[in-house]
Amino acid sequence: MQSDIAKVLIDRETIAARIAALAAQITSDLERHAADTRPPGEAMAPDTASTDSPEAAVHGALSRPREEQMGNLGNSGKPGESERGGGAAAADTGGGPVLSLTFVPVLTGSIVFVADLIRHLPVYMQIQLISISSYPGRATSSRGATLRQDLGTLPELLCGRHVLLIDDILDSGRTLRLAVDLLRQRRPASLRTCVLLRKQRPEAMACPVDYVCFDIPDVFVVGYGLDFNDYYRNLPEIVTLRPEVVHG
Repeated sequence: MQSDIAKVLIDRETIAARIAALAAQITSDLERHAADTRPPGEAMAPDTASTDSPEAAVHGALSRPREEQMGNLGNSGKPGESERGGGAAAADTGGGPVLSLTFVPVLTGSIVFVADLIRHLPVYMQIQLISISSYPGRATSSRGATLRQDLGTLPELLCGRHVLLIDDILDSGRTLRLAVDLLRQRRPASLRTCVLLRKQRPEAMACPVDYVCFDIPDVFVVGYGLDFNDYYRNLPEIVTLRPEVVHG
């Protein structure tokens, strides 16, 4: 499999560092949301961790006890009935707002990205999966987005919740737009989008997205969850393939 690689575009160390920084950015946004929804006069719990860098912010949050992690994000009660309405309701214990985030990864290319990202986020979370196909089989360019999994069970689960939609690659923008349109019909309290890769092509750059891990050239890539004909997902780096592998 290694002999099929033409070039390593993004190595594993760069991926890990960027995901840590992205998680810190998402965490910061959640903290801001918790502060905005906190009752007047109630202060945020003090944060003793250094936040000189995004990586330090994430490390500091994860190195504290779980109860303190949740306290700094406005979580002072158990997830459950008090989370209804997007997780901004007051906890049964009388503390601050309970903040809960629902991740909606687009299968299958985003699974490795999501697995690494969520382990950096010290928040209550749920995961609901959808499947949209745009690169069927041996295709190396988007063939249009097609929903492959019924979303019929999602309205009850997403209504009133804060949702983060996660996809592997932003290419034509069709997949992201289709998923956003479908999820908005489920009336979430908020909906943000996140992609691992965004190709530097007009359609992708013009498509609104909240979080981007990497911008890459307009080339076909595999690895770190992305596939060619369902292979290469297990490569730990993001790479290009030799032409004879793709076109042979």
